[in-house]
Amino acid sequence: WVSSNASITFQHPVVVYGKLHISDNGFMDGGPVIVTRESGEIEIEGGTLLVKQFRPSTVTASTPRGSFTMTNGIMNVTGPQHAGGFAMFDWSYANTSFKMSGGTININDANGTGSLLINSVNYDITGGNININIPTTNNAVIQSTVPIWNLNISKAAATANRAIIAGLPLQVLNNLTIQTGNNPTLDANGNNVFVGGNFNLQTGTTYTPGTNTTTFNGNGGQTFDNAGSITGGLYRLEVSNSGNLTISNDLAVTNNLTINQGCFINDNGKIIRVSGNIYNSGTAVSKAGGGIETNGTVNQEIGGSGSGVFGNLYVNKTTGTLSLAANQSVLGNIRLVNGNLDIKTYNLRLSETSGIYDAITGTGINFSGSK
Repeated sequence: WVSSNASITFQHPVVVYGKLHISDNGFMDGGPVIVTRESGEIEIEGGTLLVKQFRPSTVTASTPRGSFTMTNGIMNVTGPQHAGGFAMFDWSYANTSFKMSGGTININDANGTGSLLINSVNYDITGGNININIPTTNNAVIQSTVPIWNLNISKAAATANRAIIAGLPLQVLNNLTIQTGNNPTLDANGNNVFVGGNFNLQTGTTYTPGTNTTTFNGNGGQTFDNAGSITGGLYRLEVSNSGNLTISNDLAVTNNLTINQGCFINDNGKIIRVSGNIYNSGTAVSKAGGGIETNGTVNQEIGGSGSGVFGNLYVNKTTGTLSLAANQSVLGNIRLVNGNLDIKTYNLRLSETSGIYDAITGTGINFSGSK
């Protein structure tokens, strides 16, 4: 137990069979690696733990079943690796437990296996920060069955290395931040990303979703600060649970947009361009100059539960038709810039102040058989 102002430094690997406990202002330098064996426990409730690599042991015949608990303090994983085949922070056995309610884990290196690998079935996450700094030598691979409370991604130098989500969805219960500096990229690699708080895509950063779904699933107000770049645009965007999402810049969704019942998306005066279908059972709120624009080159549908509400709806299709597949309401304006809107047998309710116009701006009403 390292506590108070105690300080201890190890030059050789540390193997934990029992319990390693750090609290108060205690400091421990674990040397090249800290290894937990059998039922070894790590508990950090204060102080600082410094180590090059953290991983379980495979020496004994039994499967590791230890525990990692962090309520406060700092853990710095600095690299370089001590053992290949393990990530820099590696908690890869399902029989282990991982609990985090506070504190900060800083991972400043990566190897061929990755930066962060957690595979615990037993977990409890209510707080804390995990900071991953993309190194100059490798991609920072992230693979976790366990949700992360706050995840911050930065980059050490202007190299081509990225942070890559591998094999599993990424679940961030609170805030996901990609930080300005050296153009860091978070590559979802086609894996779904769930954000329960804010997604801060800062200036000079990149998010590469591939063919995934980016879901905002918080219990209240959320912000997508999309000041950085999104490679190819979002593929699918979903607002679920009781999320109330506000965007900060124009946004492209190349496949489907889903707004679930009880959820809101606020365009903040920006344009959300959707090339696929829209499933709106919630509410899209528009400020002046903002709205949801359908711009796909194939037929598109607006479906949902029948209770969906739009602020401003723009139809801007060079080919194909936009059709209703459920009742919808529009509180703002409908702008038929290009293409046809077919309401079929469904109701399209307009407010007392709504208008139907022929251009992206202005109040023109010149329509034809093709518009």
